[in-house]
Amino acid sequence: MQDSVQVTTSIVTVERIKPEDHTCVLALQPHSHQLSYVASNAASLEEADENPAFTSVIRALGEPVGFAMYALDEDDGNYWVYRLMIDARFQGMGYGRAALSRIIQKHARVQWAPRNFMKWKALLQGAESKYTLRHISLLLC
Repeated sequence: MQDSVQVTTSIVTVERIKPEDHTCVLALQPHSHQLSYVASNAASLEEADENPAFTSVIRALGEPVGFAMYALDEDDGNYWVYRLMIDARFQGMGYGRAALSRIIQKHARVQWAPRNFMKWKALLQGAESKYTLRHISLLLC
């Protein structure tokens, strides 16, 4: 396992996926033992084509390191993060935390979005200790 490295959000970007990004996004994969915890990026992109969801490539210093999918829920009026996946090669480096912070910051500025929420479903192994409700509350402030 790699040593944990603190990164600042300044080196991490969360950008809307463009057609030319599909190949690199499809190549991003979690560790093999995590595959059952998260939908594949291919399935997520297909789902996003059928629903009004934002799909984003997470980059660190310009290099693709992960994938995120989030959307405004029409039923409750809140943004939900439905997918957040960091490639196995880049896990444990703080990119997931930085990307989540970027997503929340972006949507916290939208006046008509009352709050941001995370949809927690079978998180990747170890993520529970990294993204507690305390962390989410701090990010929302």
